[in-house]
Amino acid sequence: MERIQAFLPAPVRTAPAGTTSKPVTPERAAPSLTFMADVGIAVGQVDRMYQEIRQDFLEARTLDRTKLLESRTFTLPSTWNTVRTQLIDALADPGVRVIIVVAPRGYGSTTFVHHLLASHAPGEMKLVELEPDGPRPRVSRIRRDPGRAYQLDLKDPQTDRPSTTFLGDVAGSVSMLRQARSLWVLNIAADLWTEQRTWPVAPGVRVVELRSPPEPYAVAARHLTAAGMSWLVPYLRSDTARVHLSSLRNAVEAVRAAGAVAEQWLEFKRDHPEEAGWIEEGLGRPGEAGDDACHPELRTSVENALGDWRTELDGVFAHGGDSGGALSLPDRCLLLSLALHRVAPAARISRDARALEELIAKKDRTHAPTNLGQVFAGRGLRQRLTALHATVSSQDIVSLSRPGYGQAVLTYVWDNYEDMRSVLLEWLIATAPTERGKADKSVSALTTLAARHRAPTVLTEIRDTAHESGRSDMCAAVMARVLEDAGMERAAWARLYDWADDRHHGTQSVVVDVAEHVLSAEDPGGRGHRKAMTRLRRVASTSRDQSLLGSVLAVFRRLGHREEGRNLLLSEVLRWRERKAARSGKIAMLALMGQFDGPWPWLLGTANEKARTEIDEGLRDLLADPQFEPRAVTAICAWFEAAATDTEAYAAVRDRVVPALGGHSSRDAGIDFFRQVDRLALPDGTQVGDDVWASLVRLR
Repeated sequence: MERIQAFLPAPVRTAPAGTTSKPVTPERAAPSLTFMADVGIAVGQVDRMYQEIRQDFLEARTLDRTKLLESRTFTLPSTWNTVRTQLIDALADPGVRVIIVVAPRGYGSTTFVHHLLASHAPGEMKLVELEPDGPRPRVSRIRRDPGRAYQLDLKDPQTDRPSTTFLGDVAGSVSMLRQARSLWVLNIAADLWTEQRTWPVAPGVRVVELRSPPEPYAVAARHLTAAGMSWLVPYLRSDTARVHLSSLRNAVEAVRAAGAVAEQWLEFKRDHPEEAGWIEEGLGRPGEAGDDACHPELRTSVENALGDWRTELDGVFAHGGDSGGALSLPDRCLLLSLALHRVAPAARISRDARALEELIAKKDRTHAPTNLGQVFAGRGLRQRLTALHATVSSQDIVSLSRPGYGQAVLTYVWDNYEDMRSVLLEWLIATAPTERGKADKSVSALTTLAARHRAPTVLTEIRDTAHESGRSDMCAAVMARVLEDAGMERAAWARLYDWADDRHHGTQSVVVDVAEHVLSAEDPGGRGHRKAMTRLRRVASTSRDQSLLGSVLAVFRRLGHREEGRNLLLSEVLRWRERKAARSGKIAMLALMGQFDGPWPWLLGTANEKARTEIDEGLRDLLADPQFEPRAVTAICAWFEAAATDTEAYAAVRDRVVPALGGHSSRDAGIDFFRQVDRLALPDGTQVGDDVWASLVRLR
């Protein structure tokens, strides 16, 4: 008690006129609290949080057998029959507890495995997909609950490469899985398996290799049919369409092709509503039947889209223009600007084309051509745009009515002019509008280029270029969009994991922005939320930037407005008390201190004794930490203000806070507290400061 008196001088206050200042005498000598049943967090929920923290398992998502079996897009080619039989045999063998499926990326092996598990795994076995995360695969993180079939993808070249040690640990888990009557199915990318081809397959482990993708036409046709556009399937059968489809390398590209065809249809329907109606009704063109009934304009558009306009663009870049010669540099830049914007004022397209010319000149250490005489002697802007298949309205609004063509131009330049890639990235970032929500065209273009060859290095190049341009917001927007691409999602999460402890290039602010996007755009209890929290935790643990830590706190506070979000934050607090991730846990606790159930602080509402003890200890630690003490005191004062009109809530808050104030809190914590509650009184006129002081005195 002497220590408390040393830094907390007894306050001298005068009660309001007509009232008598008197402390509220607690019924118990030792503070204790039992919350009402409908306040706070369930005991079982907290127990599950502790289990998750200690075991550190991979995030899990339950698969719905019925939905998998009813999928209208799943394609089972005849070339997979042998592999299918091998997998069915493995699932029927009670001795096999681990199945390794090896296939190139994009072949659809994960979908194939999900469908087979749904149709041939024992009926009582629950199907669960695991989300890979972390710098390397570890068997200790793979769940092993009884009666489960766990499926896990290992496909990222930087983080998922299976080592001999990993495979040995997998084989060593067979006995445990057999006892639990569970199963692991690991889908491993073929190039990651190359080093392990000589691995001696252990008893209880079966390795199956998928060497061919499904037929692209069948995949595209099924997706169009499932999307309610079956009338477009005949357009995939023309000789040219078949050639383009046969050049696709995998199922992912076939699905993308179906999307391109659907895009052409929507544009055709907008321009030709009457003829589109005939096609939808299966009438084709009047007087014609069969494939001849395919509308020639739509057929040409579909064929161009399936071929990424490569044939046409080969001609444009080799000898485009009215003169028959190759496009000049200014016209190439104009074409790229037109491809980016599609619809925009002519002045905007011209300005951005000029910006691209200047960046190219800067790269060459020259100057962009400025000979006014040559410019004036050439074609005007309207003529140049018209020659590039654009239309220009009387209000000088330029339109490129060729769905997918703009993207095809950008990817054509990206694929065929490697030295232009860094310039293209810089141009897309530098010319993007700074107004919120106005840079979507540039973000879409950058996302397309990042996912073009599934090369994670492009993400780092975008980050560095954005930082140098002072546009880290563009990198965050692109990363958030890339996370929606199934083929790049894992690689993007891996980059964010590495960037989270990189204090250079404005990288950590990008991680915070992307994590906030993930946590706000979906149910916080949904897919990706744990990955986002892991990366915010790494930022909080390594950053020295106070404004950045303030951004993490702001994200956590917004997260705390939803029930599932509060549970995520409480898990972070408990992780801190388990001696893990101290700074992130403290920030999470600050965020939760601002959440209420009526007059009751949400954070104090658990009946789990261990959690209550650790929350109380955490409160003391916050008050003793100079970095967190001011905000913690302000939050505690808000507790008292909210509870002041509710006798039960007030007593509960006081009994939990007083030991924290009287423990190892700093001198400033006590002084700040009494200063902030100086004029706060209970309904009977009792000053909160007097009552708290009296409770502190009784702690002797």
